[in-house]
Amino acid sequence: MFWEEVRQADIVVSAMGQAKLVKKEWLKQGTVVIDVEMNRDKNGKLCGDVELNDVMEKVSYITPVSKGDGFVTRAMLLENIMQAYSGKMNK
Repeated sequence: MFWEEVRQADIVVSAMGQAKLVKKEWLKQGTVVIDVEMNRDKNGKLCGDVELNDVMEKVSYITPVSKGDGFVTRAMLLENIMQAYSGKMNK
């Protein structure tokens, strides 16, 4: 199965679109996990693909959805807008 391949990775980027699908059995000790997917669990609470409470003992670092990569996403979006604007103004 594909999680056997995932278990060999040092860095896992999860964007599968299924709430809390990734469990500790999928990860080796010390894995860095970047959870970029935003889902809702069965109670309607915002969550990612990774079951945080389950994997915390195994990972060396994780970006949880609620406090994760949103700032980076917004910063890169702003940079792209500025580059597009500059390119348009220079024509």
